Amino acid sequence: MSAHFNRSQAQTEAEPLPHFWRFQPQYFHKIWGGDRLRVLLNKDTGVVNPCGESWELSDVPSGPSKVVDGPFKGMSLTEVLKRFGKQIMGHGWDEGSASNNRFPLLIKFLDARDDLSVQVHPNDELAFQRHGCPGKTEMWYVLDAEPGATLITGFNGPMDAETYTRMLQAGRILEVLNREPVAAGDVFFIPAGRIHTIGRGIVLAEIQQSSDITYRLYDFDRVDEQGQRRELHTEEALAALDFHPYTSYRTPYSRISNTPIELVHCDYFRTFLLELTQPLVRTGADHRGFRIYMVVKGSGCIKSSQELVGLSLGDTVLVSAQASELEVRPDAGGMTLLETGLPATDRVGA
Repeated sequence: MSAHFNRSQAQTEAEPLPHFWRFQPQYFHKIWGGDRLRVLLNKDTGVVNPCGESWELSDVPSGPSKVVDGPFKGMSLTEVLKRFGKQIMGHGWDEGSASNNRFPLLIKFLDARDDLSVQVHPNDELAFQRHGCPGKTEMWYVLDAEPGATLITGFNGPMDAETYTRMLQAGRILEVLNREPVAAGDVFFIPAGRIHTIGRGIVLAEIQQSSDITYRLYDFDRVDEQGQRRELHTEEALAALDFHPYTSYRTPYSRISNTPIELVHCDYFRTFLLELTQPLVRTGADHRGFRIYMVVKGSGCIKSSQELVGLSLGDTVLVSAQASELEVRPDAGGMTLLETGLPATDRVGA
């Protein structure tokens, strides 16, 4: 046990908790991953090659994040919340609630050198029934996309279970899926039940419910390093799919510098885009308790009443509910961030 950890055990009320919490990213080998988390975002992915995902903030039981510096260095997010959940999360935090004693979001960066599998995630009801955990609604913010890059989200026309099954069995499922061209700055909201995949040549930030449940239904007939095809979840996916077609799958927004722009407001999270060339004061009014900042361009810092933290491209920081007001300061070249947290009010749309 480190000296830092021992100090945390002896902390008293006279020694205030940090307002800013930074965690060590966790890197995951993926068959479809590449090297742009290292090249583009300066991530120290080490021996993980190809690297597809960087889990920036996680309380998923299989991979909880660990504090990277300060008096609580080495403590997992799970341990931090057991001790200081109400201070960090806000007064709505209930340590005694089985459904509300883990961090509710999973924050990632992804690098798709190749196409991910065509997949779907279950909603809360199905996920709790099958896996004893929440479902997975998510959103994507594209950081970089190679020329011609596309992704898949939803069906491209009317669909039902019988037609879907027939096309899947015939190896023609791609013909009925909606494909979207992608550029940096694009946003896509992916509710549980929506068929989707990230296409090759895309690096993005992902904000999602705290769940790692994925049902693969098509994997382009590829094999892994051992020559084996990855497992498919045909029956599970069929029960999870939303077959309703939508007129638009892209999330529209207007880019306005130095003004918080709402991107997504759903039951599980609310996310704003901050494109800054000058300092901006942010309060906690738009979120319930904590906030998370992900730097998707440039660099700068965030200042609270008691601390200041410097941030660069690819950094993620959890801000305690105790930091009621912040000043976000870009460096001379500007800084763009995603600000997310639990919605302070009922969902008004996504």
